Amino acid sequence: MKKFIKITSFVLIVAVIYLYMGMVFMPKTITDAGGSKYYGAISYKYEPKNSIDVMFYGNSDVYSGISPMEIYRKTGITSYRCGAAKQTLRAIYKQLKFTLRTQKPKVAVIDADCFYQANPPFGGTEMYDYAIVAAPFLYHSRWKELKPRDFVTFPTMNGKDNFLKGYHYYDKVYDYKVKDDFMADLSAMPKPLKKSVLKDFKKIHSLCRKNGIALSLITIPSPVSWDNAKSNGIKKLVSDYNKKFPDFEVGFYDMNLKLDGFDYSRCFRDRGNHCNYDGAMIVTSAVGQYLKDNYPSLHNPPERKNWHRLLGKYDDFIKNRNVQTVYEHK
Repeated sequence: MKKFIKITSFVLIVAVIYLYMGMVFMPKTITDAGGSKYYGAISYKYEPKNSIDVMFYGNSDVYSGISPMEIYRKTGITSYRCGAAKQTLRAIYKQLKFTLRTQKPKVAVIDADCFYQANPPFGGTEMYDYAIVAAPFLYHSRWKELKPRDFVTFPTMNGKDNFLKGYHYYDKVYDYKVKDDFMADLSAMPKPLKKSVLKDFKKIHSLCRKNGIALSLITIPSPVSWDNAKSNGIKKLVSDYNKKFPDFEVGFYDMNLKLDGFDYSRCFRDRGNHCNYDGAMIVTSAVGQYLKDNYPSLHNPPERKNWHRLLGKYDDFIKNRNVQTVYEHK
């Protein structure tokens, strides 16, 4: 018994020390290294109650391509982009359920690219739910910037001061040469969706319909991960559901087909996969207009003073970023 107690005590002490180190390495604010991804994935849970009109769910395409504060600037619509790299539809369903605990969004927008993402264990945002356990590995590079506050404070879970609302800023420019036939084959056979994805979408559709939340699917320009076979696969899915539920029409806006002003040689931060700041501004403007044109429930949004305050913080953040552009060529 004494030996058992000693071993147990040792394990508990090691576990406590490890978790404490995890807390130390966790980003404490959105501007810490890794903070934008961490808070972009989980801090929608801490937004003020019933303050979000539109929820964007998706992967790295969306957090690189949509800036909720810019949507607010131009339309007055409040929104939040939540998700993570390689986000899964299963994780989105969980996010949506959690959203409804504190928010009553009028529209839920889902990145259609996630429909072709596999469902690995702890995929997408699920890994951030247990981030403190993996923090010494996820955020090990933070040791260079650790401050005394990191040893005595917990992460800041305060939606009132989250001025990026899930957006990740990138100013890098990659001189990408898009292929002319990128979306040329309009007659491509629809790419089939996995049964697990169809099951998850059915749950999402049912949850939105039950709670009176309009549902729309979008795609951000991404020649590397998107094509007409996928686009037609989503079109077929949307068409089938709209025929079955004519009282609850699902929207689909594929910006890979056409997006005025989007220059593929100037609007990516990598090889045609993720938008940089310039690309995000074009995408965000288009998405804001799409929301205004298609969802009357978003017209005449109420004034939210806190968002106006955050817009000032957001503008300061953008202005003070390193805008030294790096050009890369294939």
